[in-house]
Amino acid sequence: MRLSLYLSTLLFVLTYLDSLTWINASYESTYGEILSSWQKQDKRLLMKVRIPSNTTATVYVPLNESQKIKVNGALRQPDDIASGRGIFELGSGDYSWEVE
Repeated sequence: MRLSLYLSTLLFVLTYLDSLTWINASYESTYGEILSSWQKQDKRLLMKVRIPSNTTATVYVPLNESQKIKVNGALRQPDDIASGRGIFELGSGDYSWEVE
């Protein structure tokens, strides 16, 4: 018997329009639920992502140099920054962002 571990990679790129104040979407994949939601609240952006087991993700979050980012309640610097977006490389789990 040959066993294989299948891994998957997701890409989340948050883009929003001024006319929208929130989005909530989910998908039941073979690895588990994929979730992406965000909400504009005053001058803050709140975002949630669920990455299923055996999956990694690259998440792009809009930000400028003066904004602070909290991930799961703790201040965090992005892994990289490009074109006005913080880039985060993440493993499986639930993540909540607050950008202000």
